Amino acid sequence: VYHSHHRDPASFRPEGNGTEVDYAHPIQSAVAYIKDHLDERLSVQTMSRRVYLSRSQFSRLFQRTMGVSFNDYVLAARMECARALLTETCYPIDLIAGKVGFTSASYFSTTFKRLVGESPRSYRMEALRRSYGVSARDPWAIAAGPALVLMAAFVAAAIPATRAVRVSPVVVLRD
Repeated sequence: VYHSHHRDPASFRPEGNGTEVDYAHPIQSAVAYIKDHLDERLSVQTMSRRVYLSRSQFSRLFQRTMGVSFNDYVLAARMECARALLTETCYPIDLIAGKVGFTSASYFSTTFKRLVGESPRSYRMEALRRSYGVSARDPWAIAAGPALVLMAAFVAAAIPATRAVRVSPVVVLRD
């Protein structure tokens, strides 16, 4: 429980990992911590201890401030980060699952599909199609996987606009 006579509420306390807790703004401190630690186990109990509030105080204040429960916020933040990693990197899905705090790639995929509406692989391929004009149904793109598709797209982007070039079995035309 937070007792104001123990600490100056406007003070900051450096944590072992370099993160600071702002006692005057515990929810903002919690949100910053969540964003920097999505790969870790995050619970109401550990977060409330971290900001020196009781579990019930923290939960009520978090819900009132953020408009969603702590657990729903963490899950949404994990999915947002996963979507960015799927579209901006070639990391394997099991590595992305770990980077956003899931210990099981299959549970990550199930959760992602339930919340986003498509599997992580389908989401990545659709993002590639939108960004680089690669067809998600193209047999070469499916067989090659996102890493080679991205590499082909980057090579194609570097080609002067007046040339036609063959990149692996995909022909990239510029006009």
